[in-house]
Amino acid sequence: MKKHYFIYLFLLATLFSCSSDDSSDSSTNEIVKYHFDYMFHNTNAFATSSDELVNMQYDKDQRVVKKTGKVLWNGSDSSIPGRFSNEIFEDVSYSNGQIKIVLKTTYKEFQLYAYDRTIVLDSKNRMAERWIYSAGDYIKNDTIRYFYNDLDQIIATKKGNSTTQNESAQYYYNPAGNLDSIVTKMYTRTNYDYRNVEVFSDYDNAPNPLKKLVIFEDTYLRALSKNNFTKYQKQGKNIDNSVFSNTKKIWKLNYDARGNVKFDVYF
Repeated sequence: MKKHYFIYLFLLATLFSCSSDDSSDSSTNEIVKYHFDYMFHNTNAFATSSDELVNMQYDKDQRVVKKTGKVLWNGSDSSIPGRFSNEIFEDVSYSNGQIKIVLKTTYKEFQLYAYDRTIVLDSKNRMAERWIYSAGDYIKNDTIRYFYNDLDQIIATKKGNSTTQNESAQYYYNPAGNLDSIVTKMYTRTNYDYRNVEVFSDYDNAPNPLKKLVIFEDTYLRALSKNNFTKYQKQGKNIDNSVFSNTKKIWKLNYDARGNVKFDVYF
């Protein structure tokens, strides 16, 4: 596929009524923009500027209805890093206890990879299932199921389809209500193959402004905690506990005069 590189000047002033000095609406404390590099993506991507911002729009019920900006995956070639584009957006709709997320683009000549999600809510308005659709049709390819404790924290997830379980994860929290680690067992068909161990640390004391963004995959890990972590490590471990991959990341968070984290400020 021919790659298209383009520059799109995003007019934030016409989309959002907040000032450029604040990353959230002071009346609702809704985060309306963040730099993509604070979050998690399905591909490596290098930040090239401080204005590579993802932007949200909310409806009158303070629900996200549009999220503009995404890291693009470069197909099967993992050696080529992804890149951020603000000509990609996600439309979000709500109906009958479900949330539908559809990936779209304003660039007519650009071919998007498949991205279509339906989130099923339970009786407490929490995520119960996430349906992941395959390319080209509306047959469910994978389903993620979410399990909660009495504090409404996600403590386990299971991912698979009608015939195969691919992943089984356990979530662990510290006494402060922050995510400490996730241990995910990966399966080949029904056989346990290896596990990923993710560790989250060096939390601040600022409130987490991303909790409503738990429905999006890039902000999901940050949305689970009371506060905001600045260190992350992910290790891949074989059945014999030997380490075959190791990823670490450290962020410098910025804060406003009231001590709230500003995920839209990046340097």
